[in-house]
Amino acid sequence: FGADVGEAYPVYWAWLVWFELLQMEADIRTFDMHGAALLHEGPLIGLTVPGLAENRPSVLRGDAVIAQRQGDSTKYRGYAHVIQLTKVLLKFHHTFHRSFVHG
Repeated sequence: FGADVGEAYPVYWAWLVWFELLQMEADIRTFDMHGAALLHEGPLIGLTVPGLAENRPSVLRGDAVIAQRQGDSTKYRGYAHVIQLTKVLLKFHHTFHRSFVHG
């Protein structure tokens, strides 16, 4: 083994990290929810998450959620503030909360 092998390791590890990140993104996308109903829960917005009680997916306070209205390309980022047994209470930008229509 020459000096070239030692120089290849950083590239090898960089590729491994890159592929791991791609796999993590693909794994989390399996939990995408289309047509999910959002409900007002006081100052927050509630989202019922199937499998949450079994920790599938595992949701922690501060985790981000991307919401998009059907027929609208605008995406809104919300953050988990309260984790309940089957529901996550989210906080979005005030413009989303103001324009939010129940259900």
